[in-house]
This record gives sequence, C-alpha cells and structure tokens, in this order.
Amino acid sequence: MKSYQFVVIFVCFVTFSIGAFSRAELCIAANNSSFASYTSGKTRTIKIACHRGKKLCLEDESGKDASSLDANDDDVIVWDNRDADIVILKIKQKFLRKNRFLKRPAFQSTPDRFEGQLQNYNGKDRSQHYFITWKYKNGKKHKYDPLIRINPTQPIE
Repeated sequence: MKSYQFVVIFVCFVTFSIGAFSRAELCIAANNSSFASYTSGKTRTIKIACHRGKKLCLEDESGKDASSLDANDDDVIVWDNRDADIVILKIKQKFLRKNRFLKRPAFQSTPDRFEGQLQNYNGKDRSQHYFITWKYKNGKKHKYDPLIRINPTQPIE
C-alpha cells in the first residue's frame, strides 16, 4: 500500500469514528431521565399553566410570567405542562438561531415534561430564542415563542 493511501484511510477512519461517537453521545443524553443528576446549575421550572388563543401562559416557580425567563450558565430548564387541554409536541431553538442548550434544546422526559441544560458561557450575556410547538388535544398545531436570557446584566422588570 502506498503511503498516501494509508493517510487517506486513516483520516477517513478518524473522521467516521468521531462522527459515530458524537451521535452515540447524543443518543445517550436523549435517553437520560434527567439532566439534574450531573448539573452544577440551578433547576428552573417553567409551568405551562394555561393557553389563551394561540398564546401559552408560562409561569416560573413563584407564579410570575416566564415568557421571558432569566437563567444562568449550566441551569437546567424544566417545562412542565399543567394544561390538560393541550399537548406539547416539541421545544426547539428557532430556525437560524444559536442553540444555547447542551446537545439540543429539550428532550421529553415524561409525556408532560421537557428538560434542557444551558451551556456554560463563563458569565457572558446570551439569549436563547426558542419555540414550543403545541396542539389542542383534538386539533390544530400552534407555535409559541418565549425567550430565555442567560446571565443577563439587567433583570427583567
């Protein structure tokens, strides 16, 4: 075998090995029951309390509006659906927006609960633009687009 063939084969092997490892790591994270077991951040729960037309009513732990939530590096965000009339289909970053979550924005841990852990940006101010796709139990899909502010310099008033 010529030396350049060995180099080409070796580079292909390494490339495919790294790709396979990345996909396997994603599958392992998606099947985890909770991020909270290995996070150093705080767990923040967003309750999906109700819906009004196409808008979802999001509340934080204290019952305040969470359509724009302040969070920090490494925090785990838990979306908990408490509205019996709707089904949450997925939670995902907006198209062409940077994903600020580890792996993917959120995975479904139970039928009414999604979880995602924020990446660590060493205290830099960032935003996570995302949407919640939901539907009435008997019907049409809708999208709602809240915001998570990561390490904000000014709190939401």
